[in-house]
Amino acid sequence: MHLELVTTTPQPRMAAQSAKVESAKVESAKVDVFTEREYSDGRQAEFINQLFTLRIAYYPPTLVYFRLSPKVDGLCRWDDVSSSHPDDARQRLGGASDLTRLRFKLLSGMSAQIIVPKDSNGFKTPDSAAQHAVHLFASLASSPSFCVYFPRNKVQKSLLEQCVWAVPQFSGLNEDDRRNFQRKVDPKRLYGGKGGRVLTPDEYEDSSGTDGERSRSTTPATNPSNGSTVDFDSVPRPEGLPPQYGECLVESLRWSCTARPRLESEGAGMDVCMVFRELTSRLDDQQQQIKQLLHEQSEQQLSQEQLKALQDQIGKLKRQNAELKRRNSELENTCAELTNRQETADEERESMWLDISELQEVTGEHGKQLADNPKLAEDLASFIWGDGFQGPVSEPMKEHLDDLVKEYLDRICEGDLIKLLRECVQKKVASQMDEMKARMCETFK
Repeated sequence: MHLELVTTTPQPRMAAQSAKVESAKVESAKVDVFTEREYSDGRQAEFINQLFTLRIAYYPPTLVYFRLSPKVDGLCRWDDVSSSHPDDARQRLGGASDLTRLRFKLLSGMSAQIIVPKDSNGFKTPDSAAQHAVHLFASLASSPSFCVYFPRNKVQKSLLEQCVWAVPQFSGLNEDDRRNFQRKVDPKRLYGGKGGRVLTPDEYEDSSGTDGERSRSTTPATNPSNGSTVDFDSVPRPEGLPPQYGECLVESLRWSCTARPRLESEGAGMDVCMVFRELTSRLDDQQQQIKQLLHEQSEQQLSQEQLKALQDQIGKLKRQNAELKRRNSELENTCAELTNRQETADEERESMWLDISELQEVTGEHGKQLADNPKLAEDLASFIWGDGFQGPVSEPMKEHLDDLVKEYLDRICEGDLIKLLRECVQKKVASQMDEMKARMCETFK
């Protein structure tokens, strides 16, 4: 993978590109991410305390372009994150539970390029945001590999699979494809055509080590456990005194807990009526206990019915919540797809304007060559209206060529051959530009 560090005004960006360009529809995605720097000596991965924006552009079949830039409203603003563990950064990504990790393994011997606008000197200001970002990218690019994390539903899985397949294809490109690739990633094409310049290591390596270390905090060596633990030195909380012997713990066993009625005769001459009254009183007490048990049982049954109704209502709310989550996920995917289409259209429009500019430059060069070489102009005219143009031509094109031939024959007599050829070439280029604009309008539809 080719790694390039680029800076906009005033934020930098890091881009990695590979493989070749062919005429095809561009697939792109833009998502907020956070990164981890990895080490080859087995040390714990280091979390970069900075929110980034990752832009992925895929030009089928084999060109992939990655651009990593700091988020404008997230530059050096992580005060609301309590620690440096990646799980604590989920809140900056909207609280997403499912994340996707992309791991970039950098090739040895590849040096990063930090590119800034030609008239930019903000990175030289001590403790400035631009200098902090440049040092951060220099530290990140010096690692053997790093990872980016983002919500799972923000980038289509098919696009990620295509990128994973296309990145290794860079090593198999031929010389023409490599030159074409270098032309596409030329710094002169950046910043809206204004171009940029590559910083030398002496301009940013003096304090990159200290600033880079301050911009990151090491991830804890151990992750928090999902289970609960109790320290050996702590005293367990008392659970309360055990029940008294003979205490009735379950109401269904209250009969067994009640003392058996027994006859208490205080004397051998106790009257039978007194014994009967005692038995009747105890029987009344037992009937009261039975009524109380029945009442408590009915209340318990009512509570169970209410509990079942509440459980049914909770289940209904859970199903509604799941449906709302599904709809929300669909809306997020739709919004992401619309955003990708808009960015793809912007990318194609920018590419079309660049191609049109190149065609205009070629037209100007050909016009100068025709003006300097009359013999070449005569040969070109004989090729255009002679045997060299024998391909299939539509009726409108034939009429257009007939008009050009008549105009050519009329002006030949006046000795204006070079001017006529220049106008002919310009008309052909204008016709090609009109066709390209029509195709671009059709694509936007």
